[in-house]
Amino acid sequence: MNNKVLKTKEAVVNELKDKMNNSPTLIVFEYRGMNVAEITELRRALRVEGTEVGVYKNTLLERAAESLGHKDLSQHLSGPNAFAFSRDVIAGPKVLAKFAKRNEKLVIKGGLVEGKVVDAKQLAAL
Repeated sequence: MNNKVLKTKEAVVNELKDKMNNSPTLIVFEYRGMNVAEITELRRALRVEGTEVGVYKNTLLERAAESLGHKDLSQHLSGPNAFAFSRDVIAGPKVLAKFAKRNEKLVIKGGLVEGKVVDAKQLAAL
């Protein structure tokens, strides 16, 4: 592979590791079928709660998670995903759960809460 491409991917993995270290909660969710207005509404609601949303390649997030000791997260990384990095343990999952109740296109798959891999049911319990 081209050195420039490798350096770019390495930079993204490092960025993801920083975000994961600075966010106690990471939520993996599927957004397939949502239109731009719905995604914008969701991003705004999450931003108010101090949660950042990003779309990254699953393999790059998987590499970042594995390097931080979270190999089990890979079970949630299939299909088109978006990732919410929440600075508050409860706020990000709460906004996503409320939005998912109103919009069946948003599917919460799982994530990390304070260093532990959790599934969608455990995130909903928060």
